[in-house]
Amino acid sequence: MIIDRFAQKSGIAVVIPEDEDDLWSLRRLIRPGDSITTDTTRVVKQKGEFIRPNKGNRIHVNVALIVLDIRLDNSLGRLKIIGKVVEASDESVSHGDHHSLLIYPEKKIAIKKKKWSDLEKKILLSSRNEPGFLIIAIDRREAGFGRIKGTHLKTYPEVESGASGKIYSGNGSTNQNYYKKILNVIQSILRNNEDIFICGPGSIKNIFGNICRSEVKELVGRIYIIEGVDIAGDDGVRMALKSPNLRKLLQKKKIAQVGLVLDDVLSKISKDDHRIAIGLNDALKAAKISAINYLLISDQAFSSSIEEKKIINLLNLTETSGGKTYLVDSSTELGLQISSLSGILGILRFSINL
Repeated sequence: MIIDRFAQKSGIAVVIPEDEDDLWSLRRLIRPGDSITTDTTRVVKQKGEFIRPNKGNRIHVNVALIVLDIRLDNSLGRLKIIGKVVEASDESVSHGDHHSLLIYPEKKIAIKKKKWSDLEKKILLSSRNEPGFLIIAIDRREAGFGRIKGTHLKTYPEVESGASGKIYSGNGSTNQNYYKKILNVIQSILRNNEDIFICGPGSIKNIFGNICRSEVKELVGRIYIIEGVDIAGDDGVRMALKSPNLRKLLQKKKIAQVGLVLDDVLSKISKDDHRIAIGLNDALKAAKISAINYLLISDQAFSSSIEEKKIINLLNLTETSGGKTYLVDSSTELGLQISSLSGILGILRFSINL
């Protein structure tokens, strides 16, 4: 989350969510009664005795709403806020009208509260995201690209060399064109301070790593070679995320921490260790007595508005008592594993009767 401005005394925070994790943070931050200001569109119909009815014109307008309700949509790709208009930049939008806003990554919004609680301030400031990173899975025929931000994996179209077999290995012109296309993709998707992890069979990953360092000076010191992943393309990107070698390099990254917590959960299940909570009801019981040390929640857990409110309460209870929470989406195998185990997993500080 980019925090453009935070003035606690006046109760205003201006933020730009960057990914799905940030939408989850905003879902926890924004409450009924808060004021939200942002750009939106509104359909305005002309009225009059001699005007033919039509669908109206869609106009761009800056509005401020008093929040009445807020929810994540089913895909978790956007946040829906329903409220009452208190200010508008266009006179065709009347004060008191009900309006819904759709908040998605890269959309700037201003949040105003009467008072920011300690927990809300903690959620806001801790949402300053760690840099993402790229995974390139390359061989002599194709290259796959994956960008990981938080726990979300976004893949991009593969690049193919257009050659194969022994003919390819001796065709320097084809090699150079292939590498150039890959470099162009990297430069178009790479963001500031992001590292690149290159994997794939044979020596081509090392060759391409050296080309990156020599062609783009800004990448020196930001390129790492991952051994042990012998598949290229999208499959190679996903396999790299399971690699112990990559996990060692990503110890401080959120996705690596989630992997360690999930490993601990699976270990406790296999040993019949009762210091775990599986499912929303058991996790809520544990959270109410400050028993949760780590909490994993998959995006698949957000199945209804009622459950959503319970999950927000679970997250808040866990963090208030010093627990660590991880929201994980199912774009990676980690998220799919958590979803298959009810979507909500807690590691407890002590055993309790659930």
